[in-house]
Amino acid sequence: MELYLDTADVGAVKRLARILPLQGVTTNPSIIASSRTSLWEVLPALHEALGGRGQTICPDHGKQCAADSRRGATPE
Repeated sequence: MELYLDTADVGAVKRLARILPLQGVTTNPSIIASSRTSLWEVLPALHEALGGRGQTICPDHGKQCAADSRRGATPE
């Protein structure tokens, strides 16, 4: 069994990643909107909160999104 959090709360991910064997984080537009933080800020922060493990998958933006989220870049 793999454990994922469904959130955009970077602090919660950092805290829980220390005590749980998290495989990753999932999120969606509603969760991102409720965080009041830009998608392009949240994705790299979540990746970093997991210690750089996992992958970023953005179905609407494909490979470019994954590369951008690791760099912290915003889309053009």
